[in-house]
Amino acid sequence: MTEMLTANTDTIEMAAKLLKNGEVVAFPTETVYGLGGVITTPSAIDKIFEAKGRPRDNPLIVHVSAKDQVVPLIKEFPKYAEVLMDKFWPGPLTLVMPASDLVLDCITAGLESVAIRMPDNSVALDLISATGVPVAAPSANRSGFPSPTKAGHVLEDMKGRIPLIIDGGATGFGLESTVLDLTEEVPTVLRPGAITLEMLWDAGVHAVLDSGLKPGETPKSPGLKYRHYAPNADVVIVMDKYELAKKLELCDNKEVGILAQSDWKPTNSSGLFYPLSTSGSVEESAALLFDGLRVLDGGGAKVIFVQGFEDNGLGMAYMNRLKKAAYKGEGKI
Repeated sequence: MTEMLTANTDTIEMAAKLLKNGEVVAFPTETVYGLGGVITTPSAIDKIFEAKGRPRDNPLIVHVSAKDQVVPLIKEFPKYAEVLMDKFWPGPLTLVMPASDLVLDCITAGLESVAIRMPDNSVALDLISATGVPVAAPSANRSGFPSPTKAGHVLEDMKGRIPLIIDGGATGFGLESTVLDLTEEVPTVLRPGAITLEMLWDAGVHAVLDSGLKPGETPKSPGLKYRHYAPNADVVIVMDKYELAKKLELCDNKEVGILAQSDWKPTNSSGLFYPLSTSGSVEESAALLFDGLRVLDGGGAKVIFVQGFEDNGLGMAYMNRLKKAAYKGEGKI
């Protein structure tokens, strides 16, 4: 049985007790909902992988509620780490650093590095603080499907698989955190997010974008190896409403869904439409992307046309998720 309870002091206390007892709990962050288990209990980490159907070579991100919780988890602070923590924590930035021997291999996928972040969400911070132990937490969805930005999304995927979902409302950013690898000489963005390359550069960190995994390589970050964020429907990216109109002409009688800004809605289409924004804002669109994919998929769409954006700033993170959702080269795992 899975309970979904509104976030309050009693719910957080209940969730903390479950975590201390080796259970897993879903909770909101500022990015997406996470599925957490304490980092000191291997059986709790096992439950995360089992509930999600997640491959074991996909590492987990450790969530902390205070900077001093980081110290036992790493061998040393790499260059830029403390500057970045001071600048962007709490917030949607995950730092990959050299792992200490205290970090379980099942969290790091056997790597010598660990990914850590401090979420900018009072429910998440209160929960971790009440638990007294950092919490490993990937997104609280079935592996490969769109990430959850509402508690209801978690319930769709995790009903009967976990004991508790804390309902803290819709998340803010709607895309997972930026992951920055600090274990190499040049800081490298493994997964783009709301903390953009430009923001890192402005902070004095001359990061570069990762060039991709080599064959057989274990990823240092979630979201790199497998098809992610994908509904059951086929996802097709369109860059303007004229391209959308041309593609709609080729759809025959397939059930079509459209995920785009309001003025892209065709006047002659009877398909499903989910407005991403009224103005074409990438910020609004990023916050609604995963919800839109779930709504149209649940509405029976077989093909979903999704508005694309320029591949820079926050658009880089948006397009990263969208391209993975549309990618057909590797099955959803």
